[in-house]
Amino acid sequence: MGWFNSVVKDIGDAAEDVGDAVVDVVDVVDTVVDGVEDAANTVADGVTDAANAVSSSFTSAATSAWKATSKEALAIGTGVEAAGIVIGDSFLSGANVVADGIEDGAEVVGDGLVSLGKYVSSYACDIALGSALSAAFVALAADGEEEVSMASLAALGLTNFVDTAALNTAAKTLAYIIVEPVYLIPGVSSAVGHKSEMETIIAFLIVTACKEKPELVVSTAGQYLAGVLIYGITHVVCEGEVPGGYEVWQGLQSEITA
Repeated sequence: MGWFNSVVKDIGDAAEDVGDAVVDVVDVVDTVVDGVEDAANTVADGVTDAANAVSSSFTSAATSAWKATSKEALAIGTGVEAAGIVIGDSFLSGANVVADGIEDGAEVVGDGLVSLGKYVSSYACDIALGSALSAAFVALAADGEEEVSMASLAALGLTNFVDTAALNTAAKTLAYIIVEPVYLIPGVSSAVGHKSEMETIIAFLIVTACKEKPELVVSTAGQYLAGVLIYGITHVVCEGEVPGGYEVWQGLQSEITA
């Protein structure tokens, strides 16, 4: 099974249903996001208690504290937990890497679904994307396609990712796999443009995560990277922003491949 399996909550018989549902990556993403835009907008209109109730049984003190830091954290946390994923300390570390990077200096890469009028608020968009991305990652874990790419990252992690070129290659390989179900989520293409753009952004987020806290990439069984990617991609799609440094990184990639 895939790298994400260890962070998927075991909920008895329901887990078997989830396993059946995620055999086909495309089907599970379509199923989860079907109608989620309207549902998320309804939640954002004031029915926040219902959204919080979905994840209340999974919430730890640390997660509760994190979700209280911002509306974005609350919405993403709610969406992730509603998909049956346990948010641990390593997930929070990953999410905070992205949040801190955006706070230090965000770069605009698209319009974002909120400014495009697809959602009534950022909160609604964050819930919808958080849920859909979680379903996509659970599906990838069930499929197991990402294991070879993760093995490459794990090997590089043992050296603290000192070989930047090798890290970039491994990140791009993993991004190539992750982008397939992510790009199928309704609204993603209109927010970021061509699939190759989303793929490049995902690779950048992976590289950022590996450079920021290399020890967590290998030791947390996917929790850390899950936090980085779910938080990072949600912010990109909803707000059109990535952590600062993306343009420089992207330019260096062009020079390397030229």
